[in-house]
Amino acid sequence: MIAGLLSIYLSFETNWDLAARFIFLGLVFDFMDGFVAKRTGCESAIGKELDSFGDFIVSGVAVFFLLFNLFSNMFPLNLFFILIPIATEIRLAKFNVQNDKENFIGIPTFITSIILCALVVAQIHTFEIILGFAIVLSFLMISNIKIPTFNTIKRRVGIVYIVLFLMVMLVTFFYYPLLIIAFIAIYLIISKQNRCARFLYKYLIR
Repeated sequence: MIAGLLSIYLSFETNWDLAARFIFLGLVFDFMDGFVAKRTGCESAIGKELDSFGDFIVSGVAVFFLLFNLFSNMFPLNLFFILIPIATEIRLAKFNVQNDKENFIGIPTFITSIILCALVVAQIHTFEIILGFAIVLSFLMISNIKIPTFNTIKRRVGIVYIVLFLMVMLVTFFYYPLLIIAFIAIYLIISKQNRCARFLYKYLIR
């Protein structure tokens, strides 16, 4: 959550690149704190609520202010970026009440955040492109697409490989941000249970 708040501050200071990087760091911290809590048996109802609130700040509010301020010259069209925190909150609420904890219903919030922030870090500051991504990703977050959680994936590839994968993503995001899209595709391919991954596997790989 702290990373998200720092990102919001930096976006108002027009430091778009660093603001986007703090959002990505916030996503990494979010994964790690959940992993540590499960490993140490420190999970609690309060922790679950705080985790969701932190996700909303990082993936919803911080991303909105980053893009809203980046395209402040496009007012009032930049208000369409409000779809991101709205879809993020709906997405998180659905996950908290759903019985199936092995799958995300709708693409995870972190995928939306990573893609949008990668575009910013890569200096792709074209309003139409980023707005298009934001609208499509927002609707995909509240869709019924099923994507396995890390709980499902780690049983297949092992937690060590998941952590290494995150570290590679971190380095890639900082130095080759557009390649992060490829890592997201790998994440989908590894989780072959979901429709999107099966489509990629059937028509692009086989």
